[in-house]
Formats: sequence, structure tokens, C-alpha cells
Amino acid sequence: MNKIELIQALKDTNSLSKTEAERVVALFFTEMSDALARGERVEIRGFCSIFVKEYKSYTGRNPKTGEQVQIAPKKLPFFKPGKELKERVDRSIITPNQYQGGRMTKAELIEKIAKDADIPKTTAKAALDGIKKGLKKKNSKVTLIGFGTFRNVYRKTRMGRNPQTGEKMKIKGRSVVTFKPSKNLP
Repeated sequence: MNKIELIQALKDTNSLSKTEAERVVALFFTEMSDALARGERVEIRGFCSIFVKEYKSYTGRNPKTGEQVQIAPKKLPFFKPGKELKERVDRSIITPNQYQGGRMTKAELIEKIAKDADIPKTTAKAALDGIKKGLKKKNSKVTLIGFGTFRNVYRKTRMGRNPQTGEKMKIKGRSVVTFKPSKNLP
């Protein structure tokens, strides 16, 4: 949801004109911004709290040159979701709770596919192996309509920097599988 959609929702649910809804949203964000600028904490029970975190200066590294640079102290707003928001978001996500860390072994995935699709495990395994086989070649892709697209992309050899020392280093080229979810995927 963006600001325009928020204004539209406020207008539709509260019988306000578009101008009135825009004023309410603008006032809401202005007041929150002003409070944060004054160093105050903004708390909306059940939704979130926003407060200002102060960061001291520190020595960083320029990623292009690797030279050390002094980073000035700064203040940044920090968002902390409320308990109710966390619970609501958590409930809206379908997670395989029975699998530790939300991960499945290949055997568990085959079993779940077979059970959910009411097909034999051998058929589920063949389907999964077909996807895997389709991704073996460089620059190949497998699209599962309504789910997303897997691509085997070759990342060229390139120069990078060691994040600890800042020294230049060569990063070997390799094939990686990427995933782009479908717009229909929740």
C-alpha cells in the first residue's frame, strides 16, 4: 500500500472527501515526523513504535577504493512492530511449521507434493527431477505458472573487495539458480 492507496482507503471507509482524506494522512505523517525530529518516541499501540536511534561516529571503508573514511554521527528512525502486528503478519504467512527453520528435505518435499496433489510419490519425484534437470544448463529457466520462475544464471568472474581488509580480490564465476516469484504468489 502506498500513500495514494491509503488516502483512497480512508476516503472509502469513512465517507470523507478526497481532500479531507489527504489532509488527515498529511497531518498524520507530519505530526509523526515532527515528533521524531524532536527526539520523541511515536507509539501506536498494537501496531508499532518508532523512535530515534543515535549512532556514534565510526571508521568505515570506501567500497570502491578500500580506503578508510570517518563516518559522521547520525540519528535514524527505527521501526519496531507491535505484538499484534507481528502476530497478524505471522498468521498471514503459510509456513511449514512442522519443518525446522521452514526448510524441507527433498524426501519431505516429494512426500508433501504427493499428498497435496494426491499423486504417487514416484510421480512427484519425477516432476521435481524434471525441474532440476531443466535448470542444469547455463541460462536455462523453468517457469511454474502461478508460482514463479527459476533461472540458472552464470555470474561472470569479477573483481571485488574483501570486506574486512578492503583488498581487491577476484571472485570466481559460477552458475547460480535465482527465483522470481509470480505476481500471484502471496
